[in-house]
Amino acid sequence: MDLLIWVLLDKVGPSFERKLDEQLRYSGRHRNLPRWRKAFKAEWHRCEKSPISDPNGNPKYNPLPYRWVCSCPYFSTSRFLICKHLVQAVHPVSPKFFIEVTRNRTGATWVHPLLQPLHSPYPGDAQPNPLTTVSCPISSLIEPLEESDDDGFDDSNRLVSIDLFEQEMHKFQRVLLELSDILEYNAPLTDLRTLPVLRRHLAAVSDLHTRLLEKEKNTNSVTGLPPRTWDTQFGDIMFFRTRPPKRIDEFSRKNAL
Repeated sequence: MDLLIWVLLDKVGPSFERKLDEQLRYSGRHRNLPRWRKAFKAEWHRCEKSPISDPNGNPKYNPLPYRWVCSCPYFSTSRFLICKHLVQAVHPVSPKFFIEVTRNRTGATWVHPLLQPLHSPYPGDAQPNPLTTVSCPISSLIEPLEESDDDGFDDSNRLVSIDLFEQEMHKFQRVLLELSDILEYNAPLTDLRTLPVLRRHLAAVSDLHTRLLEKEKNTNSVTGLPPRTWDTQFGDIMFFRTRPPKRIDEFSRKNAL
């Protein structure tokens, strides 16, 4: 612990302090841009070159560049909240865009004068100030999206309530627990005809279980690197929290008994 504290204070700390000072204080010298800008530029160009199956626009996804939202699966898991539908719905941008663009927590995510949509918005799509920050209470941002039928999101992508979440989560828990009891009862009977049925219907569940265990193993490892938030291997399970080692050990002991 003494060695770790010494490394953090004498080696790591001054380096981060110097980088923070370079970002916050203008000295007239060249300063390195934040690392996320390089990754953002690479992903933007990748989305810019990706082919779109329906050039006229997919009514299912309905990208809205004036609001900077899209209901495609890639947008919801993108680190920078961009997708090929939105990137190709605006005019091409110059290199200056990637240096100056800013991202917001409200309103349109990305804001810059060069970020202009190709087509004029429909009456229901336009905002009071397109592609600019909206300063208003949080409630006023949520209510129009809940009441409008033209917000471009599928029902499956809407956030569920806490009550519905708890009901669905308890339902899946009961299903898996009862299924486990059924399998425990049938295992001693050794009817080989049940195995193909289990393989066919539980393949996706088994794959999910394997990847969750792999994510837990990487997270709790003391030697390897933890999984990145936007790792492609764990992209669709990024919202699952991993169990701490103590809870895993308790579960293993309980099942061993």
